[in-house]
Amino acid sequence: MMRQIAANEKAVKNMAKRQEAFEQEFVQNRTEWQEYVKKQDVAVVEMKADFKKQCNHLVAHNSEIMKDIRRDYAKEIAYIQETRLGIAKTLEELGRTLEDMEDKLAIERRRIDVIHSEICKEIEDLHRWRNTDRAFMEADVHQFRTDLNKEKEGQTHLRWALRACPSVACNQWAARGEVCRTSSCVLSQRKIGQAVREPKAGAQP
Repeated sequence: MMRQIAANEKAVKNMAKRQEAFEQEFVQNRTEWQEYVKKQDVAVVEMKADFKKQCNHLVAHNSEIMKDIRRDYAKEIAYIQETRLGIAKTLEELGRTLEDMEDKLAIERRRIDVIHSEICKEIEDLHRWRNTDRAFMEADVHQFRTDLNKEKEGQTHLRWALRACPSVACNQWAARGEVCRTSSCVLSQRKIGQAVREPKAGAQP
């Protein structure tokens, strides 16, 4: 019995020691847990603050990007509008230039037509004048040939007259175009005069 009681007391003491150790361990665990919870709370707060800061930075960065994009879009739209106005102005100036060129071409076309008509008229006048000059030239050549033939006939009669009277005086009278008046002339004065006058009269055009 006493042994049982002593064993129970020993067991109670052991249990009391184990309880104290458990309580000490529990207190220590609770303290560590509280410290861990506090650290986690601080970490959560810091993480929230960091996340908020990063969100603010990201929002600010996105805002700057959106501002840059909006500014680029505004510049691009302004450039497109300016380009459109420049194209419209260029087309307007091009239309005026084309109209001026058409007017100038019409004026030049009329001027060239007038010049062409004048040139054609001058060419026709030139052909007419050339034909007229050719006709006059042919007439002059024909007249010259006629006069030359008559002159040849007159020279033939003159040579015949010179041969008919071989005297020196007769040749001198014949060279002056007069009738030989010497008595030694073989031909009669009337025949020689007739032979000299006929070629002389025929030599006149």
